[in-house]
Amino acid sequence: MQNIEKSEILFIINPKAGPKRIDRIIKSIKTNGFHFRITRDLEELEQVMSQELDNHTVFVAVGGDGTVNSLARHLTNKNEKFLAVLPTGSGNGFAKELGFISNLKNLVQHIGKSGKREVDVLTINDKEFINMAGVGLDAETAHRFHKFSKRGLFFYILSAIISYFKLRPVNATILHGDLVITGKFKMITIANTRRFGSNAFISPYSSPFDGQYEIVVLKPFSIFWVLPIVYRLFTGKLDNSRHINYYLCNNTSTIHADCNKFHSDGDPLFSDGKYEIRINKGFLNVIETS
Repeated sequence: MQNIEKSEILFIINPKAGPKRIDRIIKSIKTNGFHFRITRDLEELEQVMSQELDNHTVFVAVGGDGTVNSLARHLTNKNEKFLAVLPTGSGNGFAKELGFISNLKNLVQHIGKSGKREVDVLTINDKEFINMAGVGLDAETAHRFHKFSKRGLFFYILSAIISYFKLRPVNATILHGDLVITGKFKMITIANTRRFGSNAFISPYSSPFDGQYEIVVLKPFSIFWVLPIVYRLFTGKLDNSRHINYYLCNNTSTIHADCNKFHSDGDPLFSDGKYEIRINKGFLNVIETS
């Protein structure tokens, strides 16, 4: 990777991401002489990227997984463009997986001296994602969390608890090559990385660099299993649970389900109940942090 000048770096800031006040971060970025743009919604981001894509080399997402996802879509399959992250969101799963921390000085050092990593990019119904997508419990949680005017871990956990009690199991058929999986599931997650935000390891062996992804199916479970499953989720031992199965995939998969809600990197979306998953190996350049 070539040497990067300060003028080649652009910070894309989502002021709504996460519970932290963004003023201090903006002040630090401004004081250090970096270019930045504030985008409050997807429409503003589209406008900014149409104006700035050709003017910069490294684009830094200042926000959570949703901000990273939205920015990454503009940088996929572009050899001379690079993504970096200054995490400030409620869920920072992708940033944690790639080693980004909420420290401007640390980030600038990595941009200045590090190389790149080529990250796989997946699509679900042509909607790109780099971390997680899914139907069932995580999708219902994403939809419910989106309705809260406030952000933060508390509201995400509250959304998950309410969703657990209100969501009925999803009837689904999963197709991948000769593999056919049919049944009732609490959650079906498509994992490009190991974890959701807040260190919840849903797929402990996933990697965004290997040209593969995991379909994780969580079977219905009683309330007595909630605490054991949550414990395993946050300790990276969920693969030891009899309530969960993992299926390794390297090409197109299709899911037919009796639910129309899904999410792509936490972005709540709707469908007709059919979900097609594809993978593009090494489709996104990300600044290396190690």
